[in-house]
Amino acid sequence: MIGNKLMKVEKKTTNKPSPKHGLSLTLYIEQDEYIPLLAQSAGIRLSVHPPRIMPFPEDTGSTISPGSQVDVGVRKFEIVRQPLPYDGSDCFDSLRLSDEELWEINSFSQAFNMSYDVKGCQKTCYQKLVVEMCQCGDAEYPFNNLAAFQYRNYTVCQPDNKVQAKCVEHAMKKFTSNSKTSCYCPQSCRDVQYLTSSTSSMWPADSYKPQLLKSLFNRDSSLGEKIRSLHNAQTEGPELIRKNMVKVNVYFQELNYERITEVPAYEEANLLSDIGGAMGLWIGMSVLTLGEFMLLIVSLIRHIVTRMISGGTRVVASHRNSDLNTRDLNINMVLGGTAKTLHK
Repeated sequence: MIGNKLMKVEKKTTNKPSPKHGLSLTLYIEQDEYIPLLAQSAGIRLSVHPPRIMPFPEDTGSTISPGSQVDVGVRKFEIVRQPLPYDGSDCFDSLRLSDEELWEINSFSQAFNMSYDVKGCQKTCYQKLVVEMCQCGDAEYPFNNLAAFQYRNYTVCQPDNKVQAKCVEHAMKKFTSNSKTSCYCPQSCRDVQYLTSSTSSMWPADSYKPQLLKSLFNRDSSLGEKIRSLHNAQTEGPELIRKNMVKVNVYFQELNYERITEVPAYEEANLLSDIGGAMGLWIGMSVLTLGEFMLLIVSLIRHIVTRMISGGTRVVASHRNSDLNTRDLNINMVLGGTAKTLHK
């Protein structure tokens, strides 16, 4: 980025984590072109963000003063979230919204072909509130001919218009207080952030200034000539460069990253396993016990059948013995009668 203009650059790669093997930027901030009404401080705002995620340096960036060299170390940090019902609220990727529905909650996706993020959704919600209350849009964010604003064209709220400026201020207070504002901005299922830490020193050194002017002139003759002319015209002399130039080195602190992944704490498999464990502990319903139960049932059936068969045989034999005894008794009685008769 140069000033407020985006330019396409070649993709760079690195395989060493050090300031010497990172991205080095030398910036000229042009304080002579600052607007007194808007610019209250001099310097730049630096924001490190993932590709295709809309940056908002006013919220997440860090300020770098002119006349300094800043080394910014970067570490990648990733969060993977679970959709409903695990996290209590559904994450964005699982909603499977159409392009039109996405543009409704994130105007930056339509205006700049950016991916969804919570901050962009919140800025779109704020812009909707400004348009609704003031019938104009905040100049910092897109609003014209977009799906989030029913494809209508609105004028920009002018800061020198007291009515519009007061209305925008009131809308901002209403939005930050969350009073009567409905803004549905779910978290991303996969969120990538870049954590930064920085160190700084005074730059450029007095001995390096001539070499710096020479390198700037060789790279961009118009810019180098402008800096040289201003340097010669201003009474500050050598201080002019220090008041208008910044050097930034952005590098990876480590060639690895940290990931936090949400996992279900209790799944259906765990539930079934716990139920089986409880049954095995308190009821004894294990595989071995089931086998023992089956063996016991077979043994009981076998025992009952055996008793029934053996009991029937003894009853028949008893009946036969009874018949024999009766026959013997009858014979004895007859013999006894005969004997008695013969005796008579």
